[in-house]
Amino acid sequence: MEDNCVRFRHLMLLFYRKGKNAIQTVRKIREVYGDDAVGEHRVRQWFAKFRQGDFTVEDRQRSGRLSSVGNDQIKMLIETNRHITTRELGERLGVPKSTIHKHLMGLGFLNAVMFGYLTN
Repeated sequence: MEDNCVRFRHLMLLFYRKGKNAIQTVRKIREVYGDDAVGEHRVRQWFAKFRQGDFTVEDRQRSGRLSSVGNDQIKMLIETNRHITTRELGERLGVPKSTIHKHLMGLGFLNAVMFGYLTN
């Protein structure tokens, strides 16, 4: 997945330098890689960076610490209490609520992220 992201960014830069706009770029990439390859909003964001002179397409090093919480820990707590809130999960695991949200999204618990508790 990450390799595809960088590949698509290289293509975006190529089309940008060829004078194509974001919509044309989306169409060209989707012709080859399919409709789910890139979104128009994402391409517009990258074109804005290019216009500002930032032509870096590789992922940048991010600050912040790695999460010490694993999906298995979250699943275990959810299995013991299906009505646990994201705030409670964060407190029990010693991480911010935003970290819990990211893990829940990755696990497919969309309702938990939207409403703050688990419904499924």
